[in-house]
Amino acid sequence: MVSALLLLLASSGPLHDPTEPLAPPTLNTEPVSIHAPASAVPDFTLHAIFSGGHTSAIINNQRLVVGDTIQHYNVLRITASDVVLQGPKQTLTLTLFPSL
Repeated sequence: MVSALLLLLASSGPLHDPTEPLAPPTLNTEPVSIHAPASAVPDFTLHAIFSGGHTSAIINNQRLVVGDTIQHYNVLRITASDVVLQGPKQTLTLTLFPSL
């Protein structure tokens, strides 16, 4: 029985010295690059359009009139059903009731 225990200890490999710290875990240190799309369009939500004496629209919870700017987009036109925004590279039309 003693010989079986000695045989088990001899075949299990080197023992770690408990007074020495463990080796730090290896980390993946490869660089990772994250790029946002250069032409990302802001997320606009048209909530309401007010017409009458002073036409305005609520976009992203902001009340806007023609000539105002929101996230680098200028309000060009407000009609009863949509708002036209002119951005740095494109024109967007926000529709109050989009077709399904």
